[in-house]
Amino acid sequence: MKALVVMPAQHSEPLAEAFAEADFDVRHAASGLYALTLIERDRPHLIVCAEATEDLSGAELLEIIREDPLLRVVKFMLLVQDPTGPHPKADALLRLTSSPKGVVQTACHLLGVPEPATLIEDSSLPEERKSALDESWYNGKIAPGAAFQLLDWLTGMGESGCLEMNFSGGQARVHFLEGKPFHAEFGHQSGVSALREIFFATQNGVGTFSFARKQPPELEPIPRTLHEPIQNILLRVVTQLDESLRR
Repeated sequence: MKALVVMPAQHSEPLAEAFAEADFDVRHAASGLYALTLIERDRPHLIVCAEATEDLSGAELLEIIREDPLLRVVKFMLLVQDPTGPHPKADALLRLTSSPKGVVQTACHLLGVPEPATLIEDSSLPEERKSALDESWYNGKIAPGAAFQLLDWLTGMGESGCLEMNFSGGQARVHFLEGKPFHAEFGHQSGVSALREIFFATQNGVGTFSFARKQPPELEPIPRTLHEPIQNILLRVVTQLDESLRR
């Protein structure tokens, strides 16, 4: 799992260490604008942000994240001085003074991953942990024409599971194994043909999606209809569509 900690160094360093001890691939930044560069490059599963960075407030960074359809799958935890005050709707809201282990523990529940043994004895933040259990899926809206970008994003996150997309033309599913799509279906189509139909279905309106993690053994019964990297497939689909439009 990839985590990005965005806050001043005196808070980010101990928190980054706690995430690293819990086997997260963690980066940290004091600047909100620099954090946006890291988000685009590293595609984190989780952002942990203070209510004030060097150049942006946590609320401003959250607003930027939520405006981008591809970034809405990223979980956002906001750490504030006073959680009882008015704050933007993040996936989790914690005190800035929360223990690093407590923050990481909440992050594990928010992401739907098991807690490392080093965290099991930390019983802080029961309410945040409870609410986080309800957020184990990625979900959101797909802007017109953005389905392929969503597929590429999930590929970069290295997840195993099932992506469901709902459009006016029906429901599509794409199954991933460790970040590699291996089966797609849409209507009566499967494989590359299904991806082509997904492309057409996303051109004329907004769709919705949800991604549920699954363990690799759960995916074994599903047939394999995609046999090469998704970038190669998407490039070929786009090329074929472009050629058909020119005829």
